Amino acid sequence: MSMSIEEIDIKLRFGNPSSKVPAHISWFLTLVYWGVGTYWIIKNLIEASPFIIAVLAVFSSIVAPVIVKNAPLITTYITLLISIVFIMSFLLLLLIRNIARIILMIVLVLSLIFDISVGSILLVTGNVIFGGISLAFALILGFILVRYWERIKFVGRLMELSSSVVLREKGTILSTVLSMIISSYTLLTMSFTNILISDLIISFTGSTEYAFYSWIILEIFGLWTVTFIATFFNAVIVGITHDWYRSPQIDVASFDRGLRRASKVQGGIAIYAFIVSVLRVLIEAAKSQARSQREGGASAVLASLASIVAFILGIALELLRFFSFFIVPAMVIRETNFKDGFKESINKLRDLFIEVIASEIGFGKVAALFTFLYLILLGGIGYFIGAYVITPIFLIQYNVPTIMVGITSAVIFFLAGLVPASVIFSTISVVFNALLYEYGIDLEFARKGESLPRNLPSDVEREFVEILRKRNINIPLPKNM
Repeated sequence: MSMSIEEIDIKLRFGNPSSKVPAHISWFLTLVYWGVGTYWIIKNLIEASPFIIAVLAVFSSIVAPVIVKNAPLITTYITLLISIVFIMSFLLLLLIRNIARIILMIVLVLSLIFDISVGSILLVTGNVIFGGISLAFALILGFILVRYWERIKFVGRLMELSSSVVLREKGTILSTVLSMIISSYTLLTMSFTNILISDLIISFTGSTEYAFYSWIILEIFGLWTVTFIATFFNAVIVGITHDWYRSPQIDVASFDRGLRRASKVQGGIAIYAFIVSVLRVLIEAAKSQARSQREGGASAVLASLASIVAFILGIALELLRFFSFFIVPAMVIRETNFKDGFKESINKLRDLFIEVIASEIGFGKVAALFTFLYLILLGGIGYFIGAYVITPIFLIQYNVPTIMVGITSAVIFFLAGLVPASVIFSTISVVFNALLYEYGIDLEFARKGESLPRNLPSDVEREFVEILRKRNINIPLPKNM
C-alpha cells in the first residue's frame, strides 16, 4: 500500500493515448471563433457608438450621481451579498458532505412511492399502458433497493466524499469556473461567427439551401469546440481527483497536475466531443426539417420521416452517453485512447451497473433538493438583510416600504446563488463520476488479489471491504484501520 502515484499510474496504464491532432484542430477552431466573433462584436459596437455614447451620457448624468450618493449603501450591500453567498456555499458543501447519503436514500424511496402512486392512479382511471409502465418501473426500482441496499448506500457515501474532495482540492472549482467562462465566450463568439458566415454565403450565392447546409457544418464545428472545452476541463477535475484518491499519504493533487493529465489524452477527448456534437446537431437539423415540412404544407410522410430520424438519433445519443458514462475518467486515469477508453467504460458499467443506475436516478434529484434549500435559505437571508439591515440604516429617510426592499433583496440573493450552486454541483458530479470509476478499479484489482492505495476515511474503507465480501471478494483492512 506504499506505492507512489507514479508507480500506481504505470500499473493502471494500458494502450496509448489517441493522437492529439483532433484536439489541436479544435483549439485552432476555438481561436478562429474567438477572433472572428470578437471582430464582429467590436465592429457592431463601433457602428453603434453614437447610441452607446448617448447611453453613457445619460448614465453619467443621471445614474452615476445616484451611485456616488449611495456609495456606502451599495458597498455595504455588495459586501454582505458576496460574503453571505460565499459562506452559504461553504456550508452547502459541508451539508452535502454530511447528509448526502441520507438524502439519496430518501429520494430513491420517495421515487418508488411516487411511481407506485402514479401507476395506480393511471390504472384506476383506465390508462392501462402508462399505468403498467409506471408500476413496472416501480417494481424494478423496488427490487434494486431491496436487493442492493448496501451498495446504494455506498453510492451516497461517495457523494459525500465528492464534497470532501471539492472542499480539499480548490483546483476542481477553478477548473469548473474556467470551463464555464471559456465555454460561454466560445459559444458567444461561435454564434456571431456562424451568423456572419451564413449571411456572407446568402449574399454571395443567394441560396438559403446553401446557407442551411453551411449552418449545419458550422454548428457541428462550433458545438465541437464548446463540448471539447467543457469535457477537457472535466478531465482536469478527474486528474485532480485521481491524484487525491491514490495518494493517501502525501496529497500531490493540484490543478497543474490535473491539467497535464488531461493534456495527455486530449486527442481522445476531442474525438468523443466531436461524435457527441455531430449527433446533437443532426438531431436539431432533423427536428428543424420536420417543423419546416409541416409549416410548409409538405406531405405528412416527409415530416414524419424527419421526426423518426430525429427520434432514432436521439436514442443513439442517449445510448452513447450511457455507455460512455466512464469514458473521461477511463481515458485520464488509464492514460489511454478513445477506443480503449470506451471499451473500459462499458466494462466498468457492467461491474457497477447498480451504482450507475442509482446515481442516474438519484444524483440529479439530490442536487436539485440541495440547490432548492440553498437558494430558498439565501432568499430568506436576503429578505432579512434588505428589510431589517439596509432599510433601517440607509433607507429610513426615504419612507420605502420594508416589505418591498426585503422582497427585492431576496430576489437578488436568490439569483446571486444560482451561479455558485451551478459551479458546486457541476464540480461534484465530475468528482463523483471519477470516484465511482476509482471504486471500479479497486473492484477490478481486488478480484486479482491486489489492493491499491486509496484515500478513504476509515468508515468508508470498512463499508468498501464489507461490500466486496458480499460480492465474494475478500481483502484485508489496512493495518491502520
